[in-house]
Amino acid sequence: MLACALSFYSCSSDDIFDDNVPAVPEQPNVINRDGKTDGIGYSLKNVTLNPDVVVLNSGNSELLSSEQELSQGIIKVNSNQLINEGAVLYIQSGDYTGLKKAVTVRKTGAQSYELQTEQAQLGELFESGDINLSLDMYEASKAKDEKNGELRAGVYEIDRTYEIINLMEEYQWGDVLKFNPSTKVKANLYMNMSFGKSQLLPSKFTTYFEIVPAMNPLLAFSGSVNQTYEDDIVRFIPGQMIEFIKEQEFDIDIPLNVLGIESIPAKVKIQDINIPTTIEANLANQTDFTFHVNGSFKVGYEMDIDGLNAKVTPIYENNIIAEAPGVSDMQGELLTNTQVVIVPTIYMLDGLYKISGDISFGFKSETYGGGADLPENPGNFASKGVFTSNMTVLVDLLVMKVPVEIFNQDKEIWNMGSFDKKVIYSDLSWKVSSKYSNSILLLSRLYETDFTVKYKYPILGKKVPAELLVSYEVYQDNNKTKIQTVTNEVIVPADVTADSFTFKLNIPFKSKLFSYQTKSYLKNIVIKDRNGYVYEGIYNTAKGINENSFEIKR
Repeated sequence: MLACALSFYSCSSDDIFDDNVPAVPEQPNVINRDGKTDGIGYSLKNVTLNPDVVVLNSGNSELLSSEQELSQGIIKVNSNQLINEGAVLYIQSGDYTGLKKAVTVRKTGAQSYELQTEQAQLGELFESGDINLSLDMYEASKAKDEKNGELRAGVYEIDRTYEIINLMEEYQWGDVLKFNPSTKVKANLYMNMSFGKSQLLPSKFTTYFEIVPAMNPLLAFSGSVNQTYEDDIVRFIPGQMIEFIKEQEFDIDIPLNVLGIESIPAKVKIQDINIPTTIEANLANQTDFTFHVNGSFKVGYEMDIDGLNAKVTPIYENNIIAEAPGVSDMQGELLTNTQVVIVPTIYMLDGLYKISGDISFGFKSETYGGGADLPENPGNFASKGVFTSNMTVLVDLLVMKVPVEIFNQDKEIWNMGSFDKKVIYSDLSWKVSSKYSNSILLLSRLYETDFTVKYKYPILGKKVPAELLVSYEVYQDNNKTKIQTVTNEVIVPADVTADSFTFKLNIPFKSKLFSYQTKSYLKNIVIKDRNGYVYEGIYNTAKGINENSFEIKR
């Protein structure tokens, strides 16, 4: 693990004031300090520490506990410090740093102790003030490599790269598609903690990420295609590159140098990265498609804490911009959805505070060209692009866990042209089966009915999706009294061919004296999909009309 150590510069009053101006004595336990190095910045403003904290460090103590004992809160130590029950202990020995409270104290020698401890809180160490941190992951990663004798990039046999994501290779996806993600992502982290007197937890706790993507993907289709590509494109990336990307860990030391406490450690780690991608292509000819997205967005939270109550205010700011897409002479439809899922974790003081979860962002586009397959729908073009972003994290403060969710922060970044998303459904046929269930609410018997319908999209070769939404009404045998209204019922097309499919509906037949009606009317049918293709009624090819009422007999 490569540490990014912070350095700072302090100056005496003689450096600031001349002999004619009396120096103002600095309060011994008040810290005002800031600095930045290797991509890590910090600022401490009016920070005061609890003067009663007992500091156990290598200068005054020898820590004897095993790792297992430390995990159980058992502290065995030789120390010249006086330790009493209830004391707040700041322990810094080798790689271990912890903030504990002594529950029981047993002297095992003149200067030897065995303590049973529990976790103390930062509010028992800091009495007031503000601590601000910033981490530029690009600069910090670069500094780690440059300071290390054997570069990480060299270990993984790849070119040096310091973005958290850097995907610039072209991949063959299937027989027809060549895909270059051409995506770089930088990330910055900002944190703030404010402390108040006699409060166990920080009075304010703010954390947000600034994500800086540069996405310039290129999709090149060598010919006609009707296919949906769906995968995590991480699988295309060489294994050593994945390990390089995911082994991004940053150590932060917040310098104090007061009361014998050198620093407060924190750690930021990228736990995982995934890039799920879906591309649906229904194209009649060779097509190239590209777009350019850059800018930045911020996502995080501000948490105001009063006792054990937390009020969370989301932080979100979107400055993403894009250029209109570049596309060759396209005949057909191209839908893309690429999401980047980053799983960061932030630790402080041996897990005293932990923030974990995921940040996802990406891009969805839909582009249509031509559409000359239907005579009433002449060639046209339309394209729409949407940047999406979400965050779901859990802030674990030990004494309480606070979930933070920021959903569906979508931003349309281009919308050009128009395309009539009209699909024709025609020549409906059906057969009522003997399977039924009874509906007390409708005072009816619901018979499972198998339907067959033909369809035609304005896109050559496009087939119906895995799900459709259907709305309709059902009337009694007098064709006047309504039994049921159904809105956006999900149906699953089966037996799908290039121009037809089957589906099932449960059609109600109204009860009558000791029996059920043998006829119902299915009316006002509307079928649509989740991509906006919609058609009202069913076209009757033989009659050349659009029908909206069908007599269903059992």
